[in-house]
Amino acid sequence: MLKGTRCVRITLLRAVFPVVSRVGILSSHPRSRRAAAIGAAFQQHGVETTHILPWLIAEDIGPSGHAVTAQGADLRSLDMLLVLDLGAADPATYVHRLALLRDLGDLGVRVVNPPAALATMRDKASTLRALSRAGLPVPRTLVTESMDIASR
Repeated sequence: MLKGTRCVRITLLRAVFPVVSRVGILSSHPRSRRAAAIGAAFQQHGVETTHILPWLIAEDIGPSGHAVTAQGADLRSLDMLLVLDLGAADPATYVHRLALLRDLGDLGVRVVNPPAALATMRDKASTLRALSRAGLPVPRTLVTESMDIASR
């Protein structure tokens, strides 16, 4: 990365999200160098950051309301949640984590790398469709569930 690139990115984020004082960085890697570097860049600009591990998030849903916490922090109080990865290998966990991100967005948290974009990136066929619609070259790809069609 070029020297100063982080500052340019933070400056760009400040232009897009002018009132950001608390940012959560969601990454499934407890010692993620990328999450640490992004967090340090935010902190240099006076932004409080929290590295959030997805499996430590808890939702408390009931008659008294909806709380979302991680490691004792109320995630609803974040100005922005930057999603680096969801870290879910099995489909049920992945779908649950996407729903959690949608819930946080509905509760007013700005989710950077929103659930719809994450779902598209996870599915190769959806990614190819999106790239093709955007006019970018993609390799010819056959998408089918049929063994007969695939074998032709």
